[in-house]
Amino acid sequence: MAFPTIPTGGRIITGNQLDTTATRTFPAFSGLTYNNGDLLLAIVFAYQNGGTTDANWSAWSNGFTEIADQDNGASTMSVGVAYKIASGTESGSLTVTQAATVTGDASFILMSIPGAHQSTAPEAGGFAWGTSSAADPASFDPSGWAAEDTLWVSIVGSGMTAGTGSWTATGTTAPTNYGNRVDTAASDTSTAGDVEGAVAFRQLNASSEDVGTAGVDTSNARNVALVIAVRPAATVTYSSSFTADANISKTDIAGSFTADSNISKNDIAGSFTANSNIKKNDIPGSFSADAYIAVTFGGSFSADANISKNDIAGSLTADANISKNDIAGSFTADANIRKNDIPGSFTADAYIASVVGGSFSADANIKATVSGSLTADANIASTPSGTFTADAYIQKTSSGTFTADANVLVVFSGSWTADAFIKKLDIAGSFTADAYIKKLDIAGSFSADANISATIGGSFSADAFVQKLDIGGSFSADAYILRVFSGSFTADAEIGATSAITYPGSFTADAHIAATPVASFTADANISKTGIAGSFTADAYIQKTFAGSFSADAYILSVFPGSFTADAYIFKTLSGSFAADAYIQSTIGASFTADAHVSAVIGGSLTADAFIQSTIVAALTADAYIVSRYSGSFTADAEILVSALGAYRRTLSKVTLLSGGPSGKTTMLSGRPSGKTTMLIGRTSKDA
Repeated sequence: MAFPTIPTGGRIITGNQLDTTATRTFPAFSGLTYNNGDLLLAIVFAYQNGGTTDANWSAWSNGFTEIADQDNGASTMSVGVAYKIASGTESGSLTVTQAATVTGDASFILMSIPGAHQSTAPEAGGFAWGTSSAADPASFDPSGWAAEDTLWVSIVGSGMTAGTGSWTATGTTAPTNYGNRVDTAASDTSTAGDVEGAVAFRQLNASSEDVGTAGVDTSNARNVALVIAVRPAATVTYSSSFTADANISKTDIAGSFTADSNISKNDIAGSFTANSNIKKNDIPGSFSADAYIAVTFGGSFSADANISKNDIAGSLTADANISKNDIAGSFTADANIRKNDIPGSFTADAYIASVVGGSFSADANIKATVSGSLTADANIASTPSGTFTADAYIQKTSSGTFTADANVLVVFSGSWTADAFIKKLDIAGSFTADAYIKKLDIAGSFSADANISATIGGSFSADAFVQKLDIGGSFSADAYILRVFSGSFTADAEIGATSAITYPGSFTADAHIAATPVASFTADANISKTGIAGSFTADAYIQKTFAGSFSADAYILSVFPGSFTADAYIFKTLSGSFAADAYIQSTIGASFTADAHVSAVIGGSLTADAFIQSTIVAALTADAYIVSRYSGSFTADAEILVSALGAYRRTLSKVTLLSGGPSGKTTMLSGRPSGKTTMLIGRTSKDA
C-alpha cells in the first residue's frame, strides 16, 4: 500500500469568478496535468448560500459526482466538492450551477491525484464556519475505510464582509503538519463579496484526523473549513481480468504521451492487458506504452501499443518488463504501427528475468514507412520451459536500421524462434536478425530466420550464435531472399564453447536466394571446440542471376563424429566469382561432403575446395557439378595435410563443356590416395 500522491505543479489549478452568474466555470482541463485513472477533485467556494441550506450546488458537468454541498444557513459561506476518476479524455471546462439569488464571487480549485482508490469515493467532513475566529473542523473519521495510507486535504475559504480596512483572505499559513499549500490568489477589490479558497495536504496512516485551524483573516471576513480524506489505491490479490487502456482519438499531442500499467507484488490468476491506442493523431513528441509486472503471474499477459494513421515525429517505445515472475500462461508484447511515417526511433522490447512456463511472444509489426531505426528485442535471463517467439515484421519501406534480436541467457527446454520478415520493402539501410544463446540447455528446437521478399539496398545479416550449450534438439539459422538484393548478405551460424561440448541434434545454416543479387554473398557455419553427434549442413542456394562474389564456407575446428555437408547450388546465370569451401582442422569420425552444383551459365571463376589438416577416419567427398555453359575458370581441389585413414575421393562428374570454354580444353583433377589423375579433354563427358 502507498499514499496517494500530493498534487503539485500542473496537477493543481485555481480560478476566481468575479460576478454573480449562476453558472460557475472552473479553469479548463487543458491546463491540468492528469492521466487516465487519476482522481480529479473539484472544490468551489461561494460568498453566501442561495437561501436553501445545504442545497446550493447542482448540475456538475463532465461526469463529476458531488460529495459535499454545505453551508451554515443564511449569510454564511457555501462550499461544494465533487470528484471523478479521470478517463484521460476530459475536455472543455467543468461547470456547476449555484442556486437561487447569487451574492458575491466564487473561487475554484481543481486537482488531479494519482494513486487514489479506484472504487472508494473520497469523503468530506468536519465542516466548520467562523467570523471572529478561524473555523476549526471537527475530528473526521471516513466511513469507507479504517487506518490506511490516507491523503488528508485541508480546505479553507474566506469571504470579505466589508469594503473598509484590509482583507488578507486565507492568509499564508496552513494548519499544523500540513504542507504544499495552494490558494486561489484572489484580489482585494475593497468590495464585500470577495472570495478566496486554499488547500494544504498531509499523508498520514490513521483512521481519523483532527486537522486544526489555518491562518485565515478574522477581522472583516467570514470563513469556512473542512477536511477531505482520499483513500489509497488497493494492493490485493488479482484473480480476474485486468485492463488498463489509454485511448486517444483525433488528437494533436504536442508533448510526450505515456500509458503505463504497473503491477507489483500481486498474484494475477486471470488475464492482464495494458493497451494504448492512438488513432488519427499527429504525435511530434515521445510515446511510451509500458506494462511492468514484478512478481507471480498465473494468467495471460498482453502489453500492446497500437498506432494507426499517424505521423510520429518522435520516438516510440512499447515495452513489457517482467522480473522475478512465474508465468504459467501466455505472454505477448506487441507494437503495431500502420500507415505511418516514423522518422524517429522505434523499440518494442520484452524482457523476462525469471521462469516462463507458458508461451512467450514479442512482436513488432510495421506496415508502412520507417525512416529511423527499428528494434524488436526479446531478452530472457532465466528458465523458459514453453515456446518463445521474437518476431519483427515490416511490410513497406524502411530506410533506416532494423534489428530483431532474441537473447536467451539461461536454460531453455521448449521451442525457440527469432524471426525477422520483410515484405514489399526498399531497405536502404542495414538489417540484422540475430539470435544469441549463452549458457543454455536447449532441449527443444531453435530457429533464427530472416525472410525478405523485396528490394534490399543496404547490408543484410542473419546470424545465430550459440555458446556453451547442450543443444538436444534441432538448430536452424536460415536467411531467405526472394527478390533483388543490391547490398551485402551474410547468413552465419556459429557454435562455440570454452571446452568440448555436445551437440547431439541436427544443425543447419542455409542461405536461399531466389532472385538477382548484384553484390557479395556469404553463408558460413563456424563450429569451434565442439563435439557434434548429429548432422551438420551449411548450404547456399541461388536460383537466379548473381553478378557479385559468392562464398559458402563451413569451418570445423575440433572433433566432429557426425555427418558434415557444405553445399552451394546455383540454378541460373553466375557472372561473378564462386567459392564453396569446407575447412576442417581436426578429427572427423564420420562422412564429409563439400559440393558445388551449377546448372546454368557461369561467367566468372568457380572454386569448390575442401581442406583438412588432421585425421579423417571416414569417407570424404569434394564434388563439383556443372550442367550447362561455363565460360570461366573452374577448380575443384581437396587437400589433406596429415593422415587419411579412411577412404578419400575427389571426383568431377557429369561435366558438359560447351562453346566458350577456356581454349576449348579443360583439365580436371580426380585424385585418389594413389595420386592418379584423369585428364578430360575437349567436349567429352566422363566420370573420374
